[in-house]
Amino acid sequence: MHLHIIGGFLGSGKTTAIIGAAKQLSDQGLKVGVITNDQGRHLVDTVIIRSENLPVMEVTNGCFCCNFDDLNQRLAELVDMHKPEVIFAESVGSCADVVATVVKPLLELDIGSVKPNSFSVFTDIRLFKRFILGQEMPFSENVNYIFSQQIEEAGLLIINKIDLLPINEQKRILKLAKAAYPDKPIFSQSSLNKVNLKEWIEAIQEDRFPLPDQSLELDYSRYAKGEGRMVWLDMEYQLTAEEKDMPAILMNLLSNWQKEITIRKWHSGHIKIILNSEKSSMKISMAQSGSLHSQDFSDQLSEFKSSKVNILLNVLVESGQDHIADIFETAIIPIHDNHHVKLSLINQFDRRPGFPKPTYRIE
Repeated sequence: MHLHIIGGFLGSGKTTAIIGAAKQLSDQGLKVGVITNDQGRHLVDTVIIRSENLPVMEVTNGCFCCNFDDLNQRLAELVDMHKPEVIFAESVGSCADVVATVVKPLLELDIGSVKPNSFSVFTDIRLFKRFILGQEMPFSENVNYIFSQQIEEAGLLIINKIDLLPINEQKRILKLAKAAYPDKPIFSQSSLNKVNLKEWIEAIQEDRFPLPDQSLELDYSRYAKGEGRMVWLDMEYQLTAEEKDMPAILMNLLSNWQKEITIRKWHSGHIKIILNSEKSSMKISMAQSGSLHSQDFSDQLSEFKSSKVNILLNVLVESGQDHIADIFETAIIPIHDNHHVKLSLINQFDRRPGFPKPTYRIE
């Protein structure tokens, strides 16, 4: 059995890579399972992965390191119930110090039967470009510190989403990365490219790169301050309207949310939305890590015609303001004013992480 731990900052494309890898491995006849992780309760990534007919378990309300026993239990349950030959465990995007608090405890402590084979850290090439060139980063100093420490401890660094930059820029950033980290294996790829993905899959399945054995010298005070700037929000709605009007109503709702985000100039880790109806399902990412820009979702929504739609909103933003749910609620008032529309809140959860307290930490 192979266990591949996947880390990296919010919006770096970890879930897309895992789904693509799982499909390729499944085509080879291998059984694949996934462990997802988030600070919230309702994991959008779990919904997405489950829609691909992959067995998935969740570690919620905190990162792997502070919920290590839960992670170990989920791994055992996944093995017992589904007998996977390959497992991907995706760490929450704000987590660092994974080697000392997850990789080493799994390897060295007699507390579980599943041992890791690889530790890949993903980064969006656009954010990594700012970092490696010493340009201004889109987050505050302590959040940027978390990002830098994730890169530092990577066993295998994956510079992802290269298709979003011209080829000459891709080559320049890769050259700079190799110069800055001469001892670190580095891949550049688009996880939407099957050939790129195959190279990464073969590397981790063939155990080409040893797991890192050097724990970070992490400043937990700065780490805690960085995580403390982040707010997680989960909101689940049920929207009922005339089938013919649904695409326009959804477009209005998404536009209102996007306006609120833009006005407040939030630094956004991710804003993911899942739309589900009896007829179809859709994932929408409203913002990418390091950038906020206006997007038109009308083409995606034009065929989404149903009289009843469930909406799962998963938000991570850097904000000094608590209760950001109120802002998203304010943005739906115009929807409520339409007498032919019913929008009901089913679940809501928001959380700002406390001081990280790993279950185990091995130097």
